[in-house]
Amino acid sequence: MARVLVLSSGRLSEIANGTTAELNALDSATATTLNIGTSTATAITIGDAGVTTTVAGDLSVSGTETVVGTTTFQGDTDIGDDSGDSLTIVARIDGDVHFEQSFDGTIDVDQSTSAGDTGGNLSVVGGVGGNASGSGTAGGSGGSGSISGGVGGAANSTDAAGNGGSGSFLAGAGGAGSASAAAGAGGAVSLAGGAAGADGGGGGNDGGDVAINGGAATGAGTDGKVQVGSANTELFQVSVNADLEGGADVSGGSFTFTGTAIDLDPTGAFSLDMDVANSATITVADDHVTAPSTLLNTPVSSVDA
Repeated sequence: MARVLVLSSGRLSEIANGTTAELNALDSATATTLNIGTSTATAITIGDAGVTTTVAGDLSVSGTETVVGTTTFQGDTDIGDDSGDSLTIVARIDGDVHFEQSFDGTIDVDQSTSAGDTGGNLSVVGGVGGNASGSGTAGGSGGSGSISGGVGGAANSTDAAGNGGSGSFLAGAGGAGSASAAAGAGGAVSLAGGAAGADGGGGGNDGGDVAINGGAATGAGTDGKVQVGSANTELFQVSVNADLEGGADVSGGSFTFTGTAIDLDPTGAFSLDMDVANSATITVADDHVTAPSTLLNTPVSSVDA
């Protein structure tokens, strides 16, 4: 083995070229910082492939750090210490992302810092299905997208269960106005079924449906309602054919049919049923009305045909 010289300052000063030194311990002679490669070294290699390097105390790294290979962080982990720090994830996340139970926050995109800039978009998209193989395997379906409130806690022998958390889809509020400039308009919310794939000559397919359902009841409970325009709504407009299979309850506003052909053609009994304390005005913008008087289960003040 080659000689290893250690000066009183604790600095390693010489190892003969072309030889191998065996070190069981490397330390400073006094309680001070042990410096390795702080003068002329351009790189430092510690350990060999397949060898575990253990750092028993705290590890502080200044500058750029590159970790190659599988990396596991155990215990509490903080990434960044300032809102000006940025984090880029190029890899794919292959596990669930869970927030601790005390988390009560927001996932958002920072406000633009330049005047007039449009805010950044945020999209949560299910996975794209795999392509058809060309040898008998059809393309895979796209992954589902789901955002839901949390499940209520379970009951025990003495206390009732908790209610489920609400789920909200809200468009952005308009920016605040000033004494001389109008406020911004609120953003729109759009719920749309998926478009069918482009017809390449082999035939098209149906577009996706949109279903909005109240929650299912259990026991003697009542199924949940779907309420449209329950507050702050000027108009509820249906621009295509509407099939009201389960009936329609219009409260607090008018119910207007507009079109070249209005077909009230139920398969069973049909009635316009108002509160008996009120009267109704039914106006038909046509040249005649053909309906038996029993159609109207309410006092009628006028029929304009």
